[in-house]
Amino acid sequence: MGSSWTKNAHWVSGLLSIFTFGMWALVVSNVILVYLALGSTGIDVKSFNQMSVLIMTAVNIGLYYFVILMHLFTHPREVWRLFKDQISYMSYQGAYSQTMVAHSFCNVDDVSWGTKGSTAQHGDSHAVNKVFFVSSW
Repeated sequence: MGSSWTKNAHWVSGLLSIFTFGMWALVVSNVILVYLALGSTGIDVKSFNQMSVLIMTAVNIGLYYFVILMHLFTHPREVWRLFKDQISYMSYQGAYSQTMVAHSFCNVDDVSWGTKGSTAQHGDSHAVNKVFFVSSW
């Protein structure tokens, strides 16, 4: 089972990355064409909606790259890795998010980090609570 999953995992990751980029393109096109209405009229400097979204986006992206480039002289190798790995992070983001959600729900009853549920009398009720929690979510 494990070896067959390992052989086919790159196909699943590839499909999820295509899905992630498709959703990203859909969101960007909806923001540009529907919410900002840039497709028909272009940028209207007097429109509060257009300008506020464009300014917030520019400030957000600008500050992100400013913080990264601020470390260029002290940590050039790490800055290069951030730029280089950004593409693969975006590619695998769909697979990562789905894997982490499934992992967190499957390990709701992980008590290895503490003493919660470690007594024998609470073991069965803890399993029932896990099933109730996962099914109600």
